[in-house]
Amino acid sequence: MEVALFYSFIFCRTVVKILKTYTNKVTIKWTKGKTFKNDNTIVHFCVGDGYMYRLENDINNRTAECNCYDLQKSFILNENFYLVFNNNNLAQLITLSA
Repeated sequence: MEVALFYSFIFCRTVVKILKTYTNKVTIKWTKGKTFKNDNTIVHFCVGDGYMYRLENDINNRTAECNCYDLQKSFILNENFYLVFNNNNLAQLITLSA
């Protein structure tokens, strides 16, 4: 456990350092983490390259639906992400100073 925590700390510190280096190319926003819900259950998801997605339907047991080639569902998830990301009432900007 200590090794995992140490790795997480190093990883996060490294990511923050990289993000600070490219502040003009990166936008980070924060939400309360309860934005996306399915029947009052919080849903986590990520989309990659417009085709791949991972839709975590049980955040406690970390079970998920994944697909590497579903343009339609990836598009819908991506649209939902940007609806929140572009809404300043739901997603607040975090600024990283260099």
